Formats: sequence, structure tokens, C-alpha cells
Amino acid sequence: MLTHYLPLSLPKLKIMSNLSLTKSEIKTMEPLCDGKLYKEIADEHNITINTVKKHLKNAYRKLEVHNRTNACNKYLNRYLKIVA
Repeated sequence: MLTHYLPLSLPKLKIMSNLSLTKSEIKTMEPLCDGKLYKEIADEHNITINTVKKHLKNAYRKLEVHNRTNACNKYLNRYLKIVA
């Protein structure tokens, strides 16, 4: 395995790149974590429900999760710490 040749800072870069959410993904993740429905998020940002789903699908992929609960946990616990 080649992992012993990798620099020590690489895992941190991987975490940050996975959590590099776009503004649109962040704008949909925040209300999602507040418990809002897709329709409420769509209405709030004047976008379609399918657009909300697309942004969240991309955010879930970047966060490496498959559901709302895990996405919100990871987003709130890790992404906001990097931004703050």
C-alpha cells in the first residue's frame, strides 16, 4: 500500500475537499438541518423542488452520507467548525 508515502497533511485536505460545498448547497443544507421540508426550502429560495433535491444530492455526495440525519450531523459538526 502506498499510504506510507503520503504526506501527513493529506487527510486534512481530503476532509476539507469533501466539505467544499457550493453556496447553493449550503443554502439548501442550512434550512434542511432546521427541519424544513423540500417545498419550504424551494419556496424560500424561489427554486423548484427538483433543484433543491439536486443541491442536496450533491451535498450528500460530498459529505459522504445517504440521509438527512447523517448529512445534518456531519454538516453541523464538521463544516461549520471549518467555516467558523
